[in-house]
Amino acid sequence: MPTEVLDDFDLDPIYLIGIYSNMESFQLAFHLNRVINIGLKRSENDMMFYDKDGEPANFPFFLFDNEKEDIRFTLIENKVSIKRHNSDKITLDLFASLPSLINTEEKYLIPEESSIDYFFKIETDLFESSDFDHLIPLIKEIPKIVTVRHIDYEGLKNKNNLIF
Repeated sequence: MPTEVLDDFDLDPIYLIGIYSNMESFQLAFHLNRVINIGLKRSENDMMFYDKDGEPANFPFFLFDNEKEDIRFTLIENKVSIKRHNSDKITLDLFASLPSLINTEEKYLIPEESSIDYFFKIETDLFESSDFDHLIPLIKEIPKIVTVRHIDYEGLKNKNNLIF
């Protein structure tokens, strides 16, 4: 009986922009909607990834499907902070400080690009990637944006984390 093996699945080309900003994700989505004239909305479900230790991390993201032009826009945070209780501080007393009982750990969607705060992903097969180069100066004009740059999607080690 013949068997079929799928080595790689067919994806639309991806244009990826890295955004450096300390802005909240909902604020950035609002500004991107205004500047680019799209309709990013927060997804009902966060993207859940597990790190090498099996610890889960939820990455909130915003999505807009332009069905008329067959383009999908996604804004996703690259870094999330996870607060964990210290298990080695079992005995509590009246004078124990709460901040010392909680550890904050940073998790990255794309660890090799840990300095990037957000990824703005554009997926389509109808346009060339250079058709989206005009977006970078527009995004740079948003207040509280430190800088913006095009990211080579194919060159990322963990690019599979951006497939959803």
